[in-house]
Amino acid sequence: MSTRIKLQRLGRKHCPEYNIIVASTHKAKRRAVMPIEVLGHYRPNPIFDKESEKMMKKCELDFDRCKYWISVGSDISYPVFKLFDKAGLGAFGKGARKYHYLKKADPANGQIEREAKKYVQKLDLEKWRKEFAA
Repeated sequence: MSTRIKLQRLGRKHCPEYNIIVASTHKAKRRAVMPIEVLGHYRPNPIFDKESEKMMKKCELDFDRCKYWISVGSDISYPVFKLFDKAGLGAFGKGARKYHYLKKADPANGQIEREAKKYVQKLDLEKWRKEFAA
């Protein structure tokens, strides 16, 4: 069974909240799918945080379960990929190389290109999965 980590919209009109879920990618079950597992939630609208006394977007993730589903071979949707990258989980998944090159490197400035190549070398996914499984 093929799975995908994606966002499931909750909340009322103009006030979205999202669950980060693992769901089946089977065609018949795609639309109104029951999640296999809920990995966390994300609130894109800033709310006031009493500890830091700032307006902040809220994102909570279970890192261990996220790493498990990535190691099993789940696809990652692009919005979830961006959330994982901001959270420091890293750029993993089948489309990681494709998503990294959204910003095109300027040929006149070789620095960006070199950094991008170093970053892609770090993404050796098969090696990461073997280390994670061991």
